[in-house]
Amino acid sequence: RTFPSGLCAEGYVCVEGAFEPSPSDSLTGFPCPPGYYCPRGTFVPKPCPKGTYSEQRGLADSSQCQSCGPGFYCSEPGLSSVSGPCLAGYYCLEGSQSASPASGEFAGVCPVGHYCPKGTSVPTPCPAGFYQNDPGSKGRDDCKPCPPGWFQDLPGQKECVPCPAGFHCQPLNPTPTRGTSLGVSSPLPCPAGYICPRDSLDNQPIPCPKGTYSSSQGLISTGQCLMCPAGQFCGSEGLVEPSGLCAAGFLCLMSAKVPNPTDNRTGSLCPPGIFCQQGLRAGDCQAGFYCDWGSTKADQALCPAGFFCPSGTRVPLACPAGTFSSEMGNTHQDNCTICIPGYYCQDEGTLQPVLCPVGHYCPAGQILGQEFPCPPGTVQSRLGASNPNACSPCSAGMFCSQFGLSEPSGLCQEGYFCPAGSTSPNSTENQVNSTNGHLCPSGHYCPSGTGHPLPCPIGSLAISQGLKAPEECPPCPPGLYCDSPALSDLSSALPCHAGYVCLRGSFSPTPSDGSRGYPCPAGYSCPVGTASEVPCEAGTYSSVPGAAQCMVCLRGTMCPSSATQEPSICPAGHFCPAGTVLPQPCPIGTFNNQTGAHSPSACLPCPSGVYCSSYGASTPQGPCLQGYFCQSGATVPTPESSEIFLRNGPCPVGHYCPAGSLTPVPCPAGSIRNATGGVSMQNCFACPAGHYCSSDGLAIPSGPCSAGFYCPFDFSSTTPYAFLCPKGHFCPKGSAMALPCPTGEYQPNPGSENCFPCRPGFFCEEAIVGDPWPCPPHSFCPAGTMVPQPCPNGTYTHSNQSGLQEEKECLPCPPGKFCRAGKIQGVCAAGYLCISGSAGFTPQGSVSNMTHCQWGVQCAGPCPPGFYCPEGTEQAQLCPANTVRSSAGAVSVKDCLPCPPQYWCKPGDPVIHLCPAGHYCDGLPGSDFSVGTGPRPCPMFTYRASSGAGSKGDCLPCPPGSNCNSTGTM
Repeated sequence: RTFPSGLCAEGYVCVEGAFEPSPSDSLTGFPCPPGYYCPRGTFVPKPCPKGTYSEQRGLADSSQCQSCGPGFYCSEPGLSSVSGPCLAGYYCLEGSQSASPASGEFAGVCPVGHYCPKGTSVPTPCPAGFYQNDPGSKGRDDCKPCPPGWFQDLPGQKECVPCPAGFHCQPLNPTPTRGTSLGVSSPLPCPAGYICPRDSLDNQPIPCPKGTYSSSQGLISTGQCLMCPAGQFCGSEGLVEPSGLCAAGFLCLMSAKVPNPTDNRTGSLCPPGIFCQQGLRAGDCQAGFYCDWGSTKADQALCPAGFFCPSGTRVPLACPAGTFSSEMGNTHQDNCTICIPGYYCQDEGTLQPVLCPVGHYCPAGQILGQEFPCPPGTVQSRLGASNPNACSPCSAGMFCSQFGLSEPSGLCQEGYFCPAGSTSPNSTENQVNSTNGHLCPSGHYCPSGTGHPLPCPIGSLAISQGLKAPEECPPCPPGLYCDSPALSDLSSALPCHAGYVCLRGSFSPTPSDGSRGYPCPAGYSCPVGTASEVPCEAGTYSSVPGAAQCMVCLRGTMCPSSATQEPSICPAGHFCPAGTVLPQPCPIGTFNNQTGAHSPSACLPCPSGVYCSSYGASTPQGPCLQGYFCQSGATVPTPESSEIFLRNGPCPVGHYCPAGSLTPVPCPAGSIRNATGGVSMQNCFACPAGHYCSSDGLAIPSGPCSAGFYCPFDFSSTTPYAFLCPKGHFCPKGSAMALPCPTGEYQPNPGSENCFPCRPGFFCEEAIVGDPWPCPPHSFCPAGTMVPQPCPNGTYTHSNQSGLQEEKECLPCPPGKFCRAGKIQGVCAAGYLCISGSAGFTPQGSVSNMTHCQWGVQCAGPCPPGFYCPEGTEQAQLCPANTVRSSAGAVSVKDCLPCPPQYWCKPGDPVIHLCPAGHYCDGLPGSDFSVGTGPRPCPMFTYRASSGAGSKGDCLPCPPGSNCNSTGTM
């Protein structure tokens, strides 16, 4: 910005009208504001660039803008203070332009191994013992402690180092003053008693196992742990020296885990025959004593009686069988004594001899007490016998079957008899001098211990031998009687008399006691020698006792089972000929409600309306089901017609059949039924919409509804003229309802089958209105109009102008106005020229051709350059002479600017022209202080040969020798 005396000063802004280089009145200028700098001649302050700011006023150069400090960012130009601190997870160097900068010259994402709190200028490294493998960490808590088995001895690292073998890396546990665990910054040597392999899962030092120890540090495998020495044990893990000496009575080998091992690998109880002290062998066991497992001294246990123990004995040695010893501490087998007569020494290690058992005898030195038994047929009942003369013969009536008996074996067996001295209870030999028993003969029985057979009683017949008791004497066979004792031949028994039943054991030909026989009962027959009564066969009967044969059952009765005493009456639903066992049922479709029938003619056909579905029906089962009709002989509730009964079956179409129907009932007029099986009038459907049903029992409609009429749904029309079609509607043939006239059509008459198109200049808005309405003002209505169409924007009609038939009958909007919805809405805005057809008060069309405006084209737009247009003007006004308007949209003469010096401005011309030769154009007002008067002629005695003079001084003095006696000389 220039001044009469020069440019505006550095650090200041000068606006139009400034009169000094460093203004401060805020009207003509002001000091450069904070965040900006102003070089010399500035009229618009320049913002400090991104990444800088300025709190001071009056900066003159961009180098004076202060760089955004480390840890902060300046995101916009022209800042008077920093935008704010750098976001956590990022670091901002001096001059940063973003709170979350990408990695670059001035800033970036916090690198791995570091963390960056809010406002960070330099990333902080994670301490030793920690790592961070993700960029963008925001705080110290994002540093991760090295996991167990890893360490890191440097700060700011992205990963940890595996712990070496022989060392362990375990983080410290949290404490009340340290809430989180710390990572390991350096590995520690593996402690004594432990190993530290490289591949440990959790890197915890692993203790040397039980049975081993180690006093050295830095071990890496269990093989480096030392085995516990003999005589000592290592009882826990992680030992640096053995736990101690093993217990007395135990022998500890290498790697013992307990002071008293018993696994036979690392140690055991002290073995038999020796004794052990302090885990080691101490010597052999002393003679006269024995040392079992775990012995701690040479005289551990005294040798017991019946045994002898030489030196080093593990287990006492028993005196041999046939000898004994009652003293303790024996040292040799010679200390054992031979067994005395009448006694035996069976076991090794016997303390005292045992008396010889009963039934036997024992010589001197006897080992077994039962080696010499008394022979069969003899007994011996005292202890201590020493020779065979002590055995006595077996008593008579008894038997002695074994060696070495102290008493008889038992009584002679049932069914046998035994002489004195018998050796068997049940022999079948018949030798006279035999000592065995004898089999009991036929017709007799022999209880236990019997010497002579006993006869069987009367009523029995014993053919078999060896009977044991009277109860085993078989009874006389059924159908016979036995009247003598000891019978053994079947021919001795006689047959029972006719009319009687002889049971087992009968001794009379006419028994009546019931236990051995009885008279033949009613319902049965009994011939001579009857063992059991014979029941009358089914179809026969016997009504009195003692019958020799059964009688045939009478007709009309039945004898359904054997042993019938009285015939039964034939039941209803059946018939019974003579000799009937089971009644014969009436066939299905018939019934019989009388008893005692004897032929099939008694079965009657099932009555009308009911059905008989089972054989042997005494009454019908029930009425036929709804949807069916039954006239006679129906066998099911849902019958079909047959050759015998033609008028049975499903209810036919056009009819319905309630339960028990004799004849189908026709559906009433106005309804149809197009399927079989109707059950009630509700199954008759209303005549279909658009049709009529004029008679009863229809399966299909009688026909369609007549044109000009309609037959609605669910009305049951019985005539094709059900309802007259109303006006405003049309009803073609078969109509179910009156159809409203379509859009843009009408019908003024009732009973029509079509509609008329609406006339031009009229509209038909509602179908029920009979006559069309005239098209209202501001609209037009072509043929078939339902709703009047408004005149297009930019056109209008007068308020009393109606009945327009087409769009072009709408008038173009008049000059100075704008029109919408067929009406003049108001005047056009100032700065706009509306010649014809304007649709808005600030139209944006072209007004280049203002004399020929076509219909339908908006002839309106911004006021053209060189003109101004007041509100509602009908034509543009020329900008006056010596003024200019180079852009469109002038609203008043004030928008026509004065013509600048050196230029000439013509009325209505938006282009300025250089002042013509011989003239000057100073742009100053005339004597009446109006806008400049245009080119002024150079005064007399001056001239101007070129165009563009801006003042009178630009007119040059007439040169010598020239004539400039008039104004405007060129």
